[in-house]
Amino acid sequence: MQEEMCQEYMKSYHEKEDGHLKTECRHFDELPAMLTATELAGALGISKAGAYTLIHSKGFPTLRIGKRLMVPKDKLTAWIDRNTGGA
Repeated sequence: MQEEMCQEYMKSYHEKEDGHLKTECRHFDELPAMLTATELAGALGISKAGAYTLIHSKGFPTLRIGKRLMVPKDKLTAWIDRNTGGA
């Protein structure tokens, strides 16, 4: 399932090169157990705004830690399975 969801995600760094954020590809297994909106966006290949829309949507697995909204990686994969029929 993880293979189908995404082989890699883009991790953005604050360093800029030619006016663009420098990025590095990593494997899905290297994602942290709890994802931020930025990490979620990279993992799913969507914008940060799109990640925040998901995080605030009903039924999406979000955990509030203080003022931070985090997404548990295992709950994300389960959510994807439920919403894609496991395909």
